Amino acid sequence: MNSQNKSKVSVIVPIYNKASFLEKSINSILQQTEKNIEIILVDDGSTDNSSEICKKFAEKDSRILHKRKKNEGLTATRNYGRKFASGDYIAFVDPDDFIEANAYEQMLKCSNNADIVISGLIRELGKKKILQTMPQNLNSFYENADIRKFILPLFLVYGKSIRDNILLAQLGIALFKRRFLDEQNIFSEEKITYSEDWLFFLEALLKAQNVAIEHNAYYHYVQNAQGLTENYSPKLILDYVEILHRLDKMGIFEYVPEQYRRHPNLIYDYLLHSFVNLSGSKESIFVLRKKVKNILNMNYFNNVWQKLNPSNIPFRRRILFYLIKFKLYLLLILLYKLKHKFHRIKN
Repeated sequence: MNSQNKSKVSVIVPIYNKASFLEKSINSILQQTEKNIEIILVDDGSTDNSSEICKKFAEKDSRILHKRKKNEGLTATRNYGRKFASGDYIAFVDPDDFIEANAYEQMLKCSNNADIVISGLIRELGKKKILQTMPQNLNSFYENADIRKFILPLFLVYGKSIRDNILLAQLGIALFKRRFLDEQNIFSEEKITYSEDWLFFLEALLKAQNVAIEHNAYYHYVQNAQGLTENYSPKLILDYVEILHRLDKMGIFEYVPEQYRRHPNLIYDYLLHSFVNLSGSKESIFVLRKKVKNILNMNYFNNVWQKLNPSNIPFRRRILFYLIKFKLYLLLILLYKLKHKFHRIKN
């Protein structure tokens, strides 16, 4: 094992009522070929038997630390777990996700002592798997301005000329140097419940001095009906606007390459996902139409159709673009309602 592979990884798992997924997730970490790890299981006041499962694992393996706290939410739980981390790098694994056995060994091999090591993602949608790797034409190492030029924009822009699905800033795809996070004061924002990963991930990319790229995918992101964004919540849209506001204040959007300024970006993705969330509401379509209008009057979403070039939008999303542009809100709601109903039946 070479010197760069001697780095220790602290794996933080924030847990709240995930008993049905937990054993698979923890086992995937324990089975890592990289043995120089510690696993910090933080139970956020679960009311199922998650705590008992954590306790059982901690008794069997000395690398596991089990902490239980009052319920405060995912972001607060991640931050709490960091207090106990002693590793050179910090990894995050959500308790309904799992990782490939060689994940941390391979990521450390290419780390070159970087502030952040980024790999790919396998999205698990029922029986369907979607592989999302970092583009193969990327170099293995980037520094300073080149991070903002070549890496950060990949998590802000998407579309036909990049890919149909935006690269997900899921924290599980990366290793973060603990000292870097502490010195730059990068923590999960505890007031934000939805999509807080984007804020953390993009702030880290903005402040990093060097980033290593591992071109393979190791993290399995399991999207299930119990997920936070699968059920209607009026807070979701407020969180999205707050995230966009903070990213804007950081100057993140200035790093979108000029040739992609008229492409769909994180703002458009958030807008469409707000409609997905709204479709889960049991209110009448006329009430929902009013809510759609209110969303489209909010900062960052107002006049979004003027800021994009429809030819850059994948066909399915282009239909939605025109429904927004021509203010066909009832039809927009009905389409999302049908999609939501089909998704529920399928799952």
